[in-house]
Amino acid sequence: MNAALTVNSRLRPPSYAPRECARVFVVRALSIGVTVLCGFTALAIGGRPAAADLTAGKTICCGAEPDIPKHRIMNTGYAAMRVNPLGLFLQPNLQYRYRFYKGEGALLRDNYLAIGLIPTVSPAFGRIGAQVDVQPVAALRFTAAYERGYYFGTFNLFQSFPGAGSDFSDTTIGDNGAAERNYKTTFEQATLGALVQLKVGPVAVRNNFRAVYFNADLRAGDSTFYDQFFDVLVPNDGWVLFNDADAIYEIKPGFLVGLRYHISSPRYQDRHFAAGDDADVNNSIQRLGLFAAYRLSEDDGSKFHTPTIVASSQWHLEHRFRTGADVSQAVPLLFVGLTWSGDLWSKK
Repeated sequence: MNAALTVNSRLRPPSYAPRECARVFVVRALSIGVTVLCGFTALAIGGRPAAADLTAGKTICCGAEPDIPKHRIMNTGYAAMRVNPLGLFLQPNLQYRYRFYKGEGALLRDNYLAIGLIPTVSPAFGRIGAQVDVQPVAALRFTAAYERGYYFGTFNLFQSFPGAGSDFSDTTIGDNGAAERNYKTTFEQATLGALVQLKVGPVAVRNNFRAVYFNADLRAGDSTFYDQFFDVLVPNDGWVLFNDADAIYEIKPGFLVGLRYHISSPRYQDRHFAAGDDADVNNSIQRLGLFAAYRLSEDDGSKFHTPTIVASSQWHLEHRFRTGADVSQAVPLLFVGLTWSGDLWSKK
């Protein structure tokens, strides 16, 4: 199922008033157009956030490049700050890559099987897991990952709720934290993914689709919980679909600007609705905004190369609490971060 074509949180079609229907038609038409432009074909499985790929300025690029080693151990990662919602994250990854074949040209050159560790740390939680990437050509990558983690009971988290209709606004999260209703707990998540990307001249398009399974040790009587990383009311023992569609322009080597359209769609089942919940509640998220990335330096083969500063501003087109109900729609999601990669060891 393609998240860009599925906006409602339930597994049945929603009903809209005429004015709302027109708005939804425009938004979905934009979603379909961007997705088709990116060449994505409803693979229904998605991967990890790939900020480093977006910002390295090498999305199917042109020109002579040195040979890629047959074997590599790499460190890749990012550090990021975010507001609306608030977040601070660090993900330093360690990855072994095996090149399938020696390819010529931008499309075939960067191919690999990768296996790695993916730790993530924030002031509210920590998690660690393993990830496998298969990239047969530079334009296509498949991903599978599994992680386990722990919420520390800090910064008003972890918080769970009776059902999909519960209030998970920033105000309620803050009030619950003040009343000490947050708690420590363990959780697990699994990700399946597919990424498609293409660059012609200075213009690139990219689509990253992810399906993420969530399961946490919840307080008795609850069936959903708030995930700070994704800003979603997650169905416990259930799935959420995510899609990011990007249109990118390279102003000069290492300096990119672009447009991003994002969708999050939690897939609630009947067991995720508490008594009294609105059966048509919609906890999906849509955002549209701009981003820029500037590569500070590039030294292929070094232990720390392609450090890149990333900044983004995205406005919520759809969110139960960030389009006026709790936070003004004029307030964007703001993001700034640093991505990097490096070769710790290689053998040709």
